Amino acid sequence: MSTQEHVRFFFEDLKQILATHSEVYVGVTGGVSLDGFYREVAASWVAIDLTRIHFYLSDERVTEIKSEKNIAHLDEVFFTPLSKKTGVTPQVYVPEFAGKFPFPRSDLLLLSAGPDGHIASLFPGHSQLEDKTWSYLEVTDSPKPPSKRITMSPEVIRRSFSVFVFFLGVQKQAAFGNRESLPARIAIHASSPDQQRRIFNF
Repeated sequence: MSTQEHVRFFFEDLKQILATHSEVYVGVTGGVSLDGFYREVAASWVAIDLTRIHFYLSDERVTEIKSEKNIAHLDEVFFTPLSKKTGVTPQVYVPEFAGKFPFPRSDLLLLSAGPDGHIASLFPGHSQLEDKTWSYLEVTDSPKPPSKRITMSPEVIRRSFSVFVFFLGVQKQAAFGNRESLPARIAIHASSPDQQRRIFNF
């Protein structure tokens, strides 16, 4: 399946949600795996009022080096191109502290699984996987640098209406094969019949 097809599904789900809600809450994830997807979404954005969309980050790195933050890369590959395309500055929430999730819903969530099956900054064997709150959580022992991060809770993922989970590249195939025993399992199963889950593996 091509990037263009993934983007088509994204817009299908976004328009479905916009048909019944005045505002839509869209979660995006950092890293480089989804660069092509984000660039294509920005380039293809037409006839959707960007002022109705509230973006938020699935997780953020706690570091003094701005260029290493997820938002820095997302600005480069997605939010700045999207602003140039639409003439509107996207509304983006960047989590800086642990605490209650700031929106009433999570409508559409984009996640990319790591080689170890982690999503956002929810890593195998970590206590955050058992958290049941509607919140952002503190991570102090990430196996990937930096060790300190802020991540959405599993509950936010479970209650999201539409979730896209990407397992991209050869190094992610083992995680895809073992997904039922890894953190990615949180995202790939709907918790109610009306939810949508889209899993992409290539």
